Amino acid sequence: MSWVMFGSPLWKTDKVPDGIKPSPGASECKELEDKFVNDGIKTEVQNFPRKNPIIPPYNAVKDVYAQAYFQSPVVKGILERNEALKNFKEEKSRLSLNKLSARKRCPITPNDNELKLREQKFINDGIITERSRTKYKDIIPDYDATKDHHSNHYTKRADVKRLLAVTCTPRAGSQSHR
Repeated sequence: MSWVMFGSPLWKTDKVPDGIKPSPGASECKELEDKFVNDGIKTEVQNFPRKNPIIPPYNAVKDVYAQAYFQSPVVKGILERNEALKNFKEEKSRLSLNKLSARKRCPITPNDNELKLREQKFINDGIITERSRTKYKDIIPDYDATKDHHSNHYTKRADVKRLLAVTCTPRAGSQSHR
């Protein structure tokens, strides 16, 4: 070992123990578990497991040793921007974009009290009928948009007329199912 310098970690040769140390018995394991303290805080309080985490979460803003860093104007600006962004995301998450009211395409969904008032004021103006009394005919006729004066501005367009001519004309040999 002439190539190894004196005092080097390689100077000493390690020896691997011949046998494996036997594991402690059950009573000794129980004693070791009872004496175990994690970071100075016992994991059980009067034989009841702790409800809060043993090691509290670290918050660098509240750290005494990092206060000087968080007092700098640049870092203060970043913290304010992050807080504003967090508040914006929370506000945005409350509004679901799947609702039309969030996209401002329809009125906002009313609250529960307003819905109850609307339900109390609701009038079902449909006509209750029995098919045997009306001789199996519908009281409310089928709707035809081409004859509705409210949709005249749409059905008078040339492209819609062409489409209606193709889709609404009865095919030769087919009969209506009415």
